[in-house]
Amino acid sequence: MLLRDACTPDVVCCGPQTRVTEAAHLMRQRHVGDLVVVDDPDGDRIPLGVVTDRDIVVEVLGNDLDPGRTKLTDIMRTPVVIAAETEDTMQVIERMRMHGVRRIPVVGDGGKLVGVVTLDDLLKQFAADTAGADTGDDDLEHDLILSCFVGKPIAVPAGEFHDRRGTAQKLDPLAKRSAAAKRSSRSAGQRCT
Repeated sequence: MLLRDACTPDVVCCGPQTRVTEAAHLMRQRHVGDLVVVDDPDGDRIPLGVVTDRDIVVEVLGNDLDPGRTKLTDIMRTPVVIAAETEDTMQVIERMRMHGVRRIPVVGDGGKLVGVVTLDDLLKQFAADTAGADTGDDDLEHDLILSCFVGKPIAVPAGEFHDRRGTAQKLDPLAKRSAAAKRSSRSAGQRCT
């Protein structure tokens, strides 16, 4: 599938001189966790960087910077990792993995912003395509696909889990509880002083 069919076209963006407090208010108002920083928000909207809610917490609040004075240009991730709207979604998932990002601005002709795509969007699409239909359990679909992406096993209902090869393994919850109970009883008499 091409990105033009998978991306979200309604992108929340700001200019590089936007103050962090303005950006945070905009994120809250629009219910988003990221903003694309563009050269001219009212013009061509060429992506310059990305700022997430986590960036604000870690880079601004975590460093005791004043969010009323700090500009997005001071904290945005650069160089910005972008994708063309004509690219295949699997290429973009690999790019996300390589760069350690979960959100990528999507550009069209002339490098102009046309959308944004998130790892969650791609995983949901992949799950729907793979299953052939929506299962109605978004959390389970997300966890199953994400486990394939990061290679970690996850627990699923009905006493089974899937290892990184996707092989179903039986899980005996009673055995797990009894082992946990044994550990708990051994440490019950130990106290920190």
